[in-house]
Amino acid sequence: MLNKLKDKIKSIIILGLIFAMPSLKAQSTDTDGDGIGDALDLCPGTASGTPVNLHGCPVSLTNCDYNTSSFTVVSTPAPAGVQTRYVLADALDGKIVQISNTPTFSNLVGSKTYMVLAYSYEDNGTLVNLNTGNLINQVNSSCGDWSKALSVKVCAPFISNGVCDYTTSSFTLNTTAPPSGATTKYLLVNQSGTIVKLSDSPIFTGISGTNSFNAYAISYTGTVNNLSLGSNISGVTGSCLDWSSPLSVKVCVCNPVCIPVSIARIK
Repeated sequence: MLNKLKDKIKSIIILGLIFAMPSLKAQSTDTDGDGIGDALDLCPGTASGTPVNLHGCPVSLTNCDYNTSSFTVVSTPAPAGVQTRYVLADALDGKIVQISNTPTFSNLVGSKTYMVLAYSYEDNGTLVNLNTGNLINQVNSSCGDWSKALSVKVCAPFISNGVCDYTTSSFTLNTTAPPSGATTKYLLVNQSGTIVKLSDSPIFTGISGTNSFNAYAISYTGTVNNLSLGSNISGVTGSCLDWSSPLSVKVCVCNPVCIPVSIARIK
């Protein structure tokens, strides 16, 4: 079965580089000397002395490859006869952040190093654990294989205008009409990309202090994953969804100051 799959899966080209599928044959060599054997090394040729994860990929890159919240890598057409999913994983621990049918990833916040991979498999019902939040080494199927990984650093700016837009604990945003036939939710996201407010309408309440947020609208049909308070916006996925562009919102709610009052008898 694996030989059959490997005949179909030749290589994946990302950003002009060819990443051949790793061999499952046991090997003891470690060509780049990073402590990870070649058979398990998803990032061969890593520079000597570079701290790597369990997959032989750098845990942190110095230079930013992308300065936007979304990016697309270039890939050859997916192998015929098999399913291919593109995966964005945290370079620190290999946790899956996003899964896509195309090599495009979006709604990223902050500066972080990732691994970009492709997983190709025969759709025979044996695929398990290809879900956001799982580790890439937990993904398995009777007939599947990973590409080599591309290490990228994304430095997605948090949009902030520095001016107080609202001074009350609740406010309403002006929006265009949501698409008919779809479910639309409205979100406030902090500078770490964490969803702090989630609403069925563009009305947000219970805000305190001085904080900057990015506001989003998301419209979707079918199921959506990880769309909940406390989740990171980069982990929200679904089979059919669309995001608005981020809107910078700064809320400055003044906290009341209690002043003690003394009462004395006047003689």
